Amino acid sequence: MRVLLVTHRFPPFGLSGVERLSEQTARLLIAAGHPVTVLTRRRSAAPALPTAQAMERDGVPVISIAGGCSPQTPADAHRERLELLFERTLLDARPDVVLVSHLLGHSPLYVEIAQRLGVPVVLELHDFYVACERAHLERVSGELCDGPEGGGACARHCFAAQPDATARWALRTHLFRRALERADATIAPSRFVADWFERSFGLQPRPIVAGPGVDVGRPLTSRRPPLPPLRLAIVGMVAHHKGAHVAIDAIRTAGLPAVRLTLLGGATQPYLRALIAQAAEVPG
Repeated sequence: MRVLLVTHRFPPFGLSGVERLSEQTARLLIAAGHPVTVLTRRRSAAPALPTAQAMERDGVPVISIAGGCSPQTPADAHRERLELLFERTLLDARPDVVLVSHLLGHSPLYVEIAQRLGVPVVLELHDFYVACERAHLERVSGELCDGPEGGGACARHCFAAQPDATARWALRTHLFRRALERADATIAPSRFVADWFERSFGLQPRPIVAGPGVDVGRPLTSRRPPLPPLRLAIVGMVAHHKGAHVAIDAIRTAGLPAVRLTLLGGATQPYLRALIAQAAEVPG
């Protein structure tokens, strides 16, 4: 079965969780005899117009769309150009199925384009990006958000300074809702995410719950006897939505005499400074 895997970033240009999971998915599908082509974005402001470049990553064919993408680029920039590059990739790769790992930096109309050409689409919901441009249902104020409210919540709470914010975010919500509803299947990594999309979008059928198939390697063959201090580790980006502050709150509540908490991952500021200050207030 020929697979076109669409993701927002792919190693070596992205090394976080969804990127690594997409890489592992591509490799394991190829190992099982299914040809895979990856379509991804590579963050770059130049050239100004996105351009597709073919490359290979450890035996995986990769089409990288470079250019026209920087932190200041509007989320809906170059959408028609991206749709053209996607359609061209579809015609070249001739996949039996499109697996969308993440649509950040892509167009929600990919789903309709693929189906118009007779190719079914599976949409993975690793986070809430389909509903929330910030991906984690967290407003710029730090408050949790219940959802886009047809784009109205986005325009009021996160993007009020943008011109035509109400119309822009209403359109964004409409297009991504269509992508979500038209996908031939959706996959969520947890019951919580599946429940949220089923409840908030009336999504039927309910997303298939399939936990991320991450290879964690071999288990330890022996263990040292526990000695104080209790040693804890959090692996992943040190950012607010990953919840390291919740772990520190739990340590405070537990009242343990000595704890060592190690954070393994790239850190964002000022969150890291806030964590250090929070931990300093916890005895031990």
